[in-house]
Parts: sequence; C-alpha cells; structure tokens
Amino acid sequence: MLKKNDTPLDDKIHALDQLHKGVIDNAVEAIIIIDSKGIIQSANTATKKIFGRSAKELQGKNIKVIMLDHDAAKHN
Repeated sequence: MLKKNDTPLDDKIHALDQLHKGVIDNAVEAIIIIDSKGIIQSANTATKKIFGRSAKELQGKNIKVIMLDHDAAKHN
C-alpha cells in the first residue's frame, strides 16, 4: 500500500490505491500475486475461504503450496 503524502497528486494516488485495494479485498474469487519465481507477494481475503490459508500465511511461499500435486510438479 502506498504511503499518503500531502500533495494533491499524492492524495489522488492514495485514493486510487485504496479503491483498488478495496476491490481486490472484496472480490469473491481468490486473487494471488506472485513474482517471476512463483513466490506469493500478496493475496486477497477470498484466498482464505478458497484455499484455507490466509494471505499472511502464504506471503513469501511458492505458489506450489496451494496447487494440486500434478500441477505443482509442472511449475518452476
């Protein structure tokens, strides 16, 4: 999340950041963001409902931890 500063442009950027965060967090589908190595950078709240693991639990782990074995074997 972006840090809010005191310029009008920063206020607009911060507002958009909050809007996007709200949309992602309230989506009914899991949204998981990974880096190029498959490491989970962030996940929304639906991830817990769907995969049984919170975003905090998953952050920093490889995406394979939530994949079925036959799919995980094909990844990275």
